[in-house]
Amino acid sequence: MRAKATEHDDDLRDARIGKILSDFAERRAAGEDESEAGLLAAHPDLADELRMHLEMLRNLGPGRARIDALIAQGILRRTSRPGYLAELGAYKIKGFIGQGGMGIVLKAYEESLNRTVALKILRPDLAGDQTALARFTREAQAVAALRHPNIVTVHAVGEEHGAHFLAMEFVDGPSLCGLIQEAGPLPAKTILPFFGQILSALARAHEAGLIHRDIKSSNILVDQANQAVKIADFGLARMQGSTSRMTTTGSILGTPEYMSPEQAVGTGQIDYRTDLYSAGVVLYEMLTGQTPFKADTPSAVIHQILHNDPPDPRTMIKDADPHLASLALRLMAKRPEDRFDSALEAIAALNAGERIRSPQRRRRVRRGMLIGLFATALLTGGFLWDRFSSRSDDRPRIQAVKVEQDSDRRNTLTISARYDDDSRWKPFHTFPVETRRVAGVVLVDPDGSGNRIVVAGTFRPLEGDCLFGYDVKGKRGNEVWRLDLSSERKWPDCVLPTRFGCWCLAVGDLDGEDGDELVVAASDHDQYASRVSIIDPRTREVRSTFWHMGQITQLLVSPDFLGPGRTAIIAGGLNNKLDGFHEPKPGDEEPLTRWDMVSVVMILDPEDMLDPVNTNSLGPPLCKHRVPDLQPVRPWAYAFLDLPQGPDTVDVSEGRGNPRLPEPDEVANVHLRRVELCPLGEDDTHCIRVPVYTPFRKVPESLAMIVNSSLEICRPPTDNVDYWHEHWCPIIQNGKYVNQPRSGGGS
Repeated sequence: MRAKATEHDDDLRDARIGKILSDFAERRAAGEDESEAGLLAAHPDLADELRMHLEMLRNLGPGRARIDALIAQGILRRTSRPGYLAELGAYKIKGFIGQGGMGIVLKAYEESLNRTVALKILRPDLAGDQTALARFTREAQAVAALRHPNIVTVHAVGEEHGAHFLAMEFVDGPSLCGLIQEAGPLPAKTILPFFGQILSALARAHEAGLIHRDIKSSNILVDQANQAVKIADFGLARMQGSTSRMTTTGSILGTPEYMSPEQAVGTGQIDYRTDLYSAGVVLYEMLTGQTPFKADTPSAVIHQILHNDPPDPRTMIKDADPHLASLALRLMAKRPEDRFDSALEAIAALNAGERIRSPQRRRRVRRGMLIGLFATALLTGGFLWDRFSSRSDDRPRIQAVKVEQDSDRRNTLTISARYDDDSRWKPFHTFPVETRRVAGVVLVDPDGSGNRIVVAGTFRPLEGDCLFGYDVKGKRGNEVWRLDLSSERKWPDCVLPTRFGCWCLAVGDLDGEDGDELVVAASDHDQYASRVSIIDPRTREVRSTFWHMGQITQLLVSPDFLGPGRTAIIAGGLNNKLDGFHEPKPGDEEPLTRWDMVSVVMILDPEDMLDPVNTNSLGPPLCKHRVPDLQPVRPWAYAFLDLPQGPDTVDVSEGRGNPRLPEPDEVANVHLRRVELCPLGEDDTHCIRVPVYTPFRKVPESLAMIVNSSLEICRPPTDNVDYWHEHWCPIIQNGKYVNQPRSGGGS
């Protein structure tokens, strides 16, 4: 009886609330001056519930229509809870906030933690788009890792009823765009702290390797209670080092009015300085109330960005702060190198309070002076120019390059060169210490003309890039291009790799046409997946990539290795998936070894790699069902040494929950060291010398086994022939699978 009485009381209360709200809406519709505060004061016992219903009423309209559409699609569910429009898992939907290029943002209440959140849901029409899902996942991972008072905090990442969502900090206030639209140009005393906070947030994001790519005033929220700003919407952000940029070649991500010139061109060669450009546009907007470039179409805006200089803010707003105006113009320089090198450097300029000079304008003045001087020189002594030009082709050229070990014998950050007029090695280029070391350097003839360039790869990426090209004219080369080889591909038993560095590189003519091709092995340092890519040094096009579940630590290019006119790429390294996957699935191959990592040698046929069918392929173990967008491929030959790769190798044959270290007799022999080419016999047959060593016992430096182009043993390292034939396991020979060892390896 008590329960029935309670239900009856609740029904009466709900009916009373409904009558109060209905009368309130009718009086407002009739034009009467009714305030929500007055309504709450008239019914204090119902104030809390009325307040929730009033908030719901405010959200009726276009936002409610979008919420109803999400309910109709089964993404949101209806709720009987008063004061809420719908629900998604643990989140009760209170209203609609907005919609962007990647998702819909709703205001929601998380009951278990008693907090209001902004719930960003990936647009339903993109739910089946793997690229969009990958971008959405990247946003979640990138932003969740950031902790900064001026970056919107991500509380949770999840999926419910097929809806991918982020639960983010709810900022009670307008966007910076809305504030400018309402108030017009902001005073300097407001701009200074706001812009300092924006730069501070960017400095933190850039330190984490993240480029926002869509900084604009509508993505900056104003926390009015704390008089602070927070950067939101990292939906277009990319981790520094992304090759694909999560878009098709030539397409552009971002908002036109805020794009940097390099982003507007759509080349993909952007770095942290593109965010500084966009921040400069936001500063310009705070100073003047509008962005510097306006037009009727996006293409017209982009044309202005590429070809026009932004007007000085003081020509639009006479009392605009000259220091802030000069800072905005410096940040919006056409060339990235004419901006600041980092957000921290921009903060220092902001705090200095001094007018900032533009390198771009200084260069124009110098150019005008030089043109005048040059014209005078032509009139008074044209013959000097002839003599100068005739000597320009006689400048010394580089004949050889190498990586120089630094004095502390720990870093190798310097490239040295030897010129045709001097037998001594001289410094050519030194990388900053954050690159850790130069993984390799080669001389490349891109077009067969003999005009070579220097190409170097760095172990750690520098501003996202790990491959760098330099011209070779003169004593110091100029950087002519750089390349990012990162990947955002998801791999089994692996978190998303983000920042690829170069492990090794080689050069050779791989396609029979004029000019060399580069072969580069690159990998994320914290994950196993690596790539062996053939790159055209003229266009920087990645023509083909062989993906490998391990690390590639050495590359060789050998002409005629597979027969007359047939070049081979020989790679050495390790594979850490021949033992299977942490969580096996139907269709997975049986484990080939019991060790979690084993040393491998492989031979790749460039002719096969450059076949259009195989330009993005995956080597053993083949698992197309796990990585469906890659074409499984068989190298020319592939073999592994079924012994522990080193002292950190573990035995997982008893299950991954109980791994063990190898016993001394299991590691007493060898693992692979560094492959070399060597002739065998009088016919000069191409073979591979595989030096071997063990960290547990000293062995002669010359200890090695010799294998042929099918990776069969021609000469074992020791007289124990049976032992080596038992543990050396070719699994692919001449492009075909051979008899595979039993599960658990040959031991």
